[in-house]
Amino acid sequence: MRLAEYLQMFLQNEEVRKRVVHVHLLEATAGRAGTLSRPLPEPLERALRVQGVGVLYTHQAMALEAVRRGENVVVVSGTASGKTLCYNLPVLESVLTNPYTTAFYLFPTKALARDQQEKLNNLGLFPQVRFGVYDGDTPPQERAAIRRGAHLVLTNPDMLHVGILPHHSSWARFLRQLRYVVVDEMHAYRGVFGSHVALILRRLRRLAEFYGARPQFILTSATVGNPQETAQTLTGLPCTLIQEDGSPRPRRYFVLWNPPLIGQNFERLSTNVESAAILTALAEAGWSTLVFTKARVSTELILRYAHDLAERRTPQLKERLMSYRAGYTPEQRREIERRLFSGELLGVVSTNALELGVDVGGLDVVVMAGYPGSITSTWQQAGRAGRRDREAMVILVAQDDPLDQYLMRHPEYLFGQPVEKVRLNPTNLPILKAHLCCAAYEKPLEPDDYALFGDAETCMSAIAELMSEGRLGAREGRWYYFGGGYPAGEVSIRTASGEAVVIRESLTGSELGRVEMERAYRTVHPGAIYLHQGESYLIDSLDDVQRVALATPVWVDYYTEPLVQVQLQVLSTHSSRWMGALEAGFGEVRVVEQVVGFRRKHLRSGEIIDVEPLQMPEQSYDTEGAWLTFDMLQFLRSLAGQFRQRGAAELDILALLARDVDRTTLVHTADGMIAMHGAEHALQAVVPLTCGCERMDVGSHFSWLVPAFGRSAIFLYDTTAGGTGISRGAYEEIEQLLQMASALVRECPCREGCPSCLHSPMCPARNGGLDKRQTLLLLEWLQEQRERAK
Repeated sequence: MRLAEYLQMFLQNEEVRKRVVHVHLLEATAGRAGTLSRPLPEPLERALRVQGVGVLYTHQAMALEAVRRGENVVVVSGTASGKTLCYNLPVLESVLTNPYTTAFYLFPTKALARDQQEKLNNLGLFPQVRFGVYDGDTPPQERAAIRRGAHLVLTNPDMLHVGILPHHSSWARFLRQLRYVVVDEMHAYRGVFGSHVALILRRLRRLAEFYGARPQFILTSATVGNPQETAQTLTGLPCTLIQEDGSPRPRRYFVLWNPPLIGQNFERLSTNVESAAILTALAEAGWSTLVFTKARVSTELILRYAHDLAERRTPQLKERLMSYRAGYTPEQRREIERRLFSGELLGVVSTNALELGVDVGGLDVVVMAGYPGSITSTWQQAGRAGRRDREAMVILVAQDDPLDQYLMRHPEYLFGQPVEKVRLNPTNLPILKAHLCCAAYEKPLEPDDYALFGDAETCMSAIAELMSEGRLGAREGRWYYFGGGYPAGEVSIRTASGEAVVIRESLTGSELGRVEMERAYRTVHPGAIYLHQGESYLIDSLDDVQRVALATPVWVDYYTEPLVQVQLQVLSTHSSRWMGALEAGFGEVRVVEQVVGFRRKHLRSGEIIDVEPLQMPEQSYDTEGAWLTFDMLQFLRSLAGQFRQRGAAELDILALLARDVDRTTLVHTADGMIAMHGAEHALQAVVPLTCGCERMDVGSHFSWLVPAFGRSAIFLYDTTAGGTGISRGAYEEIEQLLQMASALVRECPCREGCPSCLHSPMCPARNGGLDKRQTLLLLEWLQEQRERAK
């Protein structure tokens, strides 16, 4: 049976038709061949013919020609479009004509490096071209041989940061002959991770130049909104953009699936339960399926539900369904990849660990358990189905979340909107300071390094702070690392602070996992449920001095969500503009957060079981924020007597949210406060649609009166110290965010506000103190004010 016929049959089911809100057909496209100015070396041409590569696509040929001209190149094309050849061809051509050439291949994950090693093996060019994977899984006895003899070293930014650059004297031969640096899957380097990687690449350039080399950079990426800007921010160098994708594409059917409403509170059936049912049905029909989740906990829950269904209906199927995520050993991950590629497995539930280009064969269906958070990631995940010219289906199962529900009602946004821009910030002060220490350890800093790591003022400020902290010292116009120890080993490039809490099993002391210190109070507070490899653990204690959380295995039918109270102070304004009677601004803010409780929610339904108060220590950090200021008294006057009497319970909630406002003022301004609370939630919910981030990456806050402005304000801020560029994007897109927030609230079928429009998982008031009508009035009033002359 063809997949199109199965889809037709699938849609005949009445329960399925209730859930499918849109089916979008993506027609197949033919490939376009490119031409070369001169032929490739004969051994390389022969290897390509053996692999079945008869002609090059246009983007592959254009990339090769640009690299031949000595340019830094960024190539943007779809999943399975042959991006690997865009860097393999020029690098291998160079090695075959000059055997002293060396190159670093950087991949965001270990799995990708191993996958690309296999592809190089298949070309059969060894020993003319010698290569090896150099990462945390590489046996010690192999590492010296790779350093001494490899032309190509396949690694990841983590290993480059902690295992190669600090030991550069051992890599002197390799660095002296370094001609190319390949950065694969560039779109993965966003936010905190991308900011770290940009500085690691600058450290690499600095050491390469010290040894006399100036390598070219070749970057490849899925479609992003600002590829050239991203490549240049990552490398600090001008880059030539190639974004003509000449590869053929198979026909794909894209299904938008919205779980049904249950009960009277406009809540929807669990996305995890729906995704498990879809996976089981597809596997029973023989279709190879990959389910993407947004979190490790969802991965294990969906697999558990799918196993339960298979046990009841098709017991033999259970062994052909597995999960794939971080936390498994390298051997376990590779075995899952092998079984999926061979067809031995019919279904795999994965975090975005499999989103990137690991070759797992031709999959029939991709299921997304919730919107991945960006249009870029959506198309990247969708591209895993239909590889090798096979017809494919993609199913996006919506969560009961404002972002997902907006897309269910606006499919044209998903299929017609340009993809988001990548946001990263290599001048983030905490991250910059960490890498200046690493750079000074590798080679003393000099004034010439200012231009490499940013502008002179930013670098001098960071160096001055590091000197006052005793981590750098000056000698004869150079700065040396005085901090002691091994600075790279103390800097985790996946987080801003680098500090982590170790989660240990309370009885055995075995390590279950780690969580960033800045997230610890939210995720491993006493009473929290921590999921590990499908098992639930109750957090007994959190020692934030020793950085250890103790956990006990338990069997419970709930999970937990933290309640976080926020206070915000504007420190400085970097940019502002008037929009009619509104003023938008962007600058530095100080955020003070405190976990004040947590919810227990039912595993399957997501219903709140109870709420437990908690008083964790306050955490404060300086970051970037965007804001919208307005005259709230004008809004209240515009209501013309349309006020509602607010009870004591609602006033208590507002007192929690606006601790700087006295009770008398709350009584007279309650409608305005409630409207701002809802508008804050709605604006925060739609930020990921324009800024390419997760909802948890952006915080929100409202204030009745901001002393710095003398007006009311709604804030959107980066939840990472120093900022990663998200709030800058929100400032640039604030007009569109207002329109989208209004549509989100206006078009939701609920009456009072629900998880699909106004509810936020980050709300410290448990989504109390909300009023859909007042929120919509404020959002529409703000749009009217935007049109007014100042």
